Amino acid sequence: MRYKDIRKDFVMVTYVEREYWPNVTNSLLEFPGGVGAKLKSSTKGVRMIKVGLEVQGSSREDLLLKMEELADWLVSDTEEEELILDDEPNRTYFAKVDGSFKPTDENWTELEGEVTFLCLDPYKYGQIFTRTYEDVSKPIAIQNLGSAETPPIFKITLSGPTTFLDIIGENDYMRIGQPYSVDQTPFKKYERIWSVDGLTMTGWGSAGYTPDGGNNSGTMSVKNGNFYASDYGNGASWHGPAVAQSIGAVISDYKVTAYLHVDANPSQRARSEVYLLDQASNIIGKLAAVMRKSTGEVEIEINIRNGPNSKYILSKDWLYRDFFGYVDIIKEGTNFTVYIAQQGNNNGIYTRYKEDDSFPDNNNEFQTPLAAIGMHLATHSSYEPPSTNFIRRIDVERINQQPEGVEYIGDAGDIFEFNHKNKKIYKNGDLFPKKDFGSRFFDFEKGPNKYVVYPPNVVDQLQIEWRERYK
Repeated sequence: MRYKDIRKDFVMVTYVEREYWPNVTNSLLEFPGGVGAKLKSSTKGVRMIKVGLEVQGSSREDLLLKMEELADWLVSDTEEEELILDDEPNRTYFAKVDGSFKPTDENWTELEGEVTFLCLDPYKYGQIFTRTYEDVSKPIAIQNLGSAETPPIFKITLSGPTTFLDIIGENDYMRIGQPYSVDQTPFKKYERIWSVDGLTMTGWGSAGYTPDGGNNSGTMSVKNGNFYASDYGNGASWHGPAVAQSIGAVISDYKVTAYLHVDANPSQRARSEVYLLDQASNIIGKLAAVMRKSTGEVEIEINIRNGPNSKYILSKDWLYRDFFGYVDIIKEGTNFTVYIAQQGNNNGIYTRYKEDDSFPDNNNEFQTPLAAIGMHLATHSSYEPPSTNFIRRIDVERINQQPEGVEYIGDAGDIFEFNHKNKKIYKNGDLFPKKDFGSRFFDFEKGPNKYVVYPPNVVDQLQIEWRERYK
């Protein structure tokens, strides 16, 4: 038996009792005075698998230690893990232990008992298939060899700008964005005009602003693609290096994204701040991840200001103890929208969790244009320097308006992922909300399937992944 892709050499499987297909429950509609019934609905329940285990130790103490190791292996607070049984090596179940280990026989160094696995997903799975296409001008043929429908993942890399993408099958279609007519003009609403990452300090100069509640001291450097403080200097409060750089334009409507990484550590204090600056290097906003509490938890702050006028759109303890993600501020006219996202890394960075807030600047207090960006990394007083306090990247985008236009959803190099199993769409790893109302997520039918990707001339590469699924 292999669970979580692990096999234990001190565990022997003695028997397996399995259900050979998911529990089917039919709901019937009966008519008074009628004959028989009509099928109202049919549902597939969970699947249960009972596995007999024999555990052997060299002594009583060794046996008890091995039982602890068994519990650590099988019992988990997470969702289902992959389970492969030796008598069915080409099938994978997604299972979670249900109940306790029930001993049926025990002596000083050996123990036999039963473990019950619960499969919330009642299907079993076979081989994973991946197909890559450089030319999508013709229909794509897919053969699903499983005995059940299975959800695919489409990854589309763009070769140029487009206002929409379609994936069209014989019975289903998926669309994001919208096509444009001859009376409409496509345009790039979010135009990236400035972007930096931690590869070089070229272009950065000494800060003309004073960091909030602290001082500018020490040295900002780069390492492994991150900006970090190689020296935090010293001070009685917050202290660390601060730098600034012009974005090469002065813009009224903008989107600024700061990618930050601050890990929780109760013995340390840290803050990672990105400042929005005007032409005179005055602070007009701030995006920050701060670790100031004795618990080591990270707080997120998003602030806008105009001289003495200051507004925290968001200031909160973060849902996760560590912050590895990004903070957005979007100014469009008098409306400010902010986002916080926690990212993960599973064969590429993706968004695990995201939330938003907004603020209407009805009195036009915070309308000063953006001209430069500042960075500040700090620790507090005599606390030891933080081990993880990085600015990973900063992007600035100009927001363009075209009342009769249709917005481009992506450009060359952008990657859209349509995950039909999780029922989510991603753009470059971030959740993408612009799904057409009438389209829906779908499964590959059993047997042959055909799909068309449109428009084909904007697709640099199409990758399709699916996994055989069995009843």
